[in-house]
Amino acid sequence: MELYRSFDRVDPPDARGRVVTLGVFDGVHLGHREVLARTITWAREIGARSAAITFDPHPAVVLGRSAPLRILPAESRVELFGELGIEEVFLVEFDTRLADTPAEEFVQQVLLERLGVRGVVLGYDTRLGKGAAGDGEFLRRLGERMGFGVRIVEPVLVGGKPVKSTRVRDAIRSGDLALATELLGRPPAAIGRVVAGAGRGRRIGHPTANVDLEHDCLPPVGVYATRVRLGTFSGRPREAVTNVGRRPTFDGEDSPVSVECHLLDFAGDLYGERLVVEFLDRIRGERKFSGPEELAAQIARDAAWWSSRRRSRDG
Repeated sequence: MELYRSFDRVDPPDARGRVVTLGVFDGVHLGHREVLARTITWAREIGARSAAITFDPHPAVVLGRSAPLRILPAESRVELFGELGIEEVFLVEFDTRLADTPAEEFVQQVLLERLGVRGVVLGYDTRLGKGAAGDGEFLRRLGERMGFGVRIVEPVLVGGKPVKSTRVRDAIRSGDLALATELLGRPPAAIGRVVAGAGRGRRIGHPTANVDLEHDCLPPVGVYATRVRLGTFSGRPREAVTNVGRRPTFDGEDSPVSVECHLLDFAGDLYGERLVVEFLDRIRGERKFSGPEELAAQIARDAAWWSSRRRSRDG
């Protein structure tokens, strides 16, 4: 997979051309996956490259609207595009200049002149261009006039309702991990690099990895059975007990929310490593303990619960 951060850096279009899809794709959920799969299939049918254009930051940030919580950081979106088989990803900064570009101008100057587009695949609710004026029917009319095809992908339904990023966010934030997993096609995750903490976990015999998050859509405060992958979504999975919370035993109940992972059966050094922490089940709510000894005993019980659950699941 090739990654471009600017349309200016791509080589001039050749005879193969491209089939392109575009959007924010936050979460890369089942609906997005269907759009991406249709893009890949069409590109293969006509011998073109498959490409996805995605934006960072979220357009709402630039347009002055309330920005939604991010299900995934941009780097993880790109990773999942590659795993699904997209050949080229354009991770483009969404700025005021792009926001003010009319849809027809974007199609002419970027999709046709820069990328040599032969086909465009859009989700049923995707819009592009200034004022979000470029919907699917608008693109179809442009395609007929300018010589490229357009295919609109109907919504993927779960429980009789369309799979949308808003629905995924709501499921994660409400703690409905089963629904979030169904909508995403994988467990929801916390993603970020391990940073140095206060070292309290190590001192009580349960070292933790403190995750500096790259996004902000998390399940409610509590303790979770998780699966931790090193680096990417395809990394080797390791079971862990993960606290999403404020560490009230040490830091008080008004401290910022943090994510700390106690990996089971692991004794290595993770500082500086990027972790993908997949939420599988909720063990309990966060509690304030009388001191380190009581906290250590509870962590041991949490780990034993998860180990027992894992054995029954695998057996």
